[in-house]
Amino acid sequence: MNAKGDTGHKVAIVGSGPAGLTAAFYLKKMGHQVTVFESRPLPGGMMRYGIPDYRLPLSIVEKEIQDILELGIGLETNKTLGKDFTIDQLKNDGYEAIFLAVGAQLSRKTELEGSDLEDVLWGLDFLYQVKEGRDVKLKDRVVVIGGGNVAVDVALTALRCGATNVTMACLEKREEMPADEWQVDQVLEDEVNIMTAWGPKRIVSRDGRVKGVELIGCASVLDKEGDFSPSFDERRKAIEADQIILAIGQSPDLSFVEPHSPITIERGMIVVDQETVETGIHGVFAGGDATRAPGAIIHAIGAGRKAASSIDRLLGGDGDIEETLFQPDPLSPTLGKIEGFADLPREKALKLPLAERHKGFEEVALGLDPEGARKEATRCLQCDLRLGIGKVISPPARLLKWTEENIGLAPEREGVYQLLDDDKEVLLIKGVMNVRGSLLEVFEGNDKVAWFDYEEDPLYSKRESELIQRYLQEHGRMPGGGEDELDDLF
Repeated sequence: MNAKGDTGHKVAIVGSGPAGLTAAFYLKKMGHQVTVFESRPLPGGMMRYGIPDYRLPLSIVEKEIQDILELGIGLETNKTLGKDFTIDQLKNDGYEAIFLAVGAQLSRKTELEGSDLEDVLWGLDFLYQVKEGRDVKLKDRVVVIGGGNVAVDVALTALRCGATNVTMACLEKREEMPADEWQVDQVLEDEVNIMTAWGPKRIVSRDGRVKGVELIGCASVLDKEGDFSPSFDERRKAIEADQIILAIGQSPDLSFVEPHSPITIERGMIVVDQETVETGIHGVFAGGDATRAPGAIIHAIGAGRKAASSIDRLLGGDGDIEETLFQPDPLSPTLGKIEGFADLPREKALKLPLAERHKGFEEVALGLDPEGARKEATRCLQCDLRLGIGKVISPPARLLKWTEENIGLAPEREGVYQLLDDDKEVLLIKGVMNVRGSLLEVFEGNDKVAWFDYEEDPLYSKRESELIQRYLQEHGRMPGGGEDELDDLF
């Protein structure tokens, strides 16, 4: 998709995370004037301030952001919606469409005895402090409460900030943990202890200092309707700890939504039209973690694409943001043969050695080396060949049970019907002036037919001949074995 000429339309994007930057990218390429408003000093949202460098190096984030902004997108930082400007002010400034991509950047809080102690931290706040370069030093024994991806990042970051013993405790059983499977595997690989099906009852302290946490057994996380409603059993366990980090979730800051606003809030998230992602205010759209449970970066990118398409249509465009980035070579019509293909193992990506990981925030997943990449490429079965194969049109499998009720569904018009036995072997192919009438005549007293089908065709005699010829080519004989036998049947 080549950038289009200036349309003269102005769009405001609130939030410079992956959803906001994606929408800005496509809207600018469609010719609209775009300005991004960001509450923090630098753009990037959770990519910059929340995701640890060992998982997503900051150098990559900054390069991607710079490439987007260089398209000519305006950026205003340290500007918070509801504090420094409002939606009405944006409209008065000539912005014809607004995309709210404010993310979910608040730590979800809970009332827990002892949570106000000095050595009790909140998950996202802890990650922000580390990413902002503050000198965060943790004590030896840290317990992380939570089982999601944020809790995983908190636990692994804690090891890099001086903790020598880290334990995760979560309500969910191992198979129910909301964290990605590969993230949990990495936690275990880094020797973090995971306690599943345990929830926090209270934080234990002495003289104002954290001494541990008392846990209570969790019998189930969801109720019968599938809603989050934990139930607990009689089990109790106490763990010694020097610090507790509560990482039980995240939520968007929607304080900018005024009382009685047309923007609807349900369960702490903005309600949008599922097709257009428009809010209750015409021309105001929302997407990303502010409208759904927090997901991966790719989910936010998808939300930004959807918003860009809807906004372009609102401004008079066609909403088509698809682009061809390169012209692929013609597909080979054959796969060829690779001996022993089924026994070729998947190549394992390189990782930073465990002994080196906790010394800093170097990226852990290093990908494949050149030799590993070549070996992995030999396992390719050219699955993209399917994209060049036309759709195979098969005859409809519309067999009906041989009942008077089903015969009543047939039309009283010209057409061809087929009669089949219990084994679905064709007994008769016949073209008639009145399909229903002819079937009813055959129905009385006939116990050899079990199935039938039909099709309307004004040239029924020609269609009958075609179907019979096809049957002869496939089976080398007439349907039912021959005309003499059919005379006995019908």
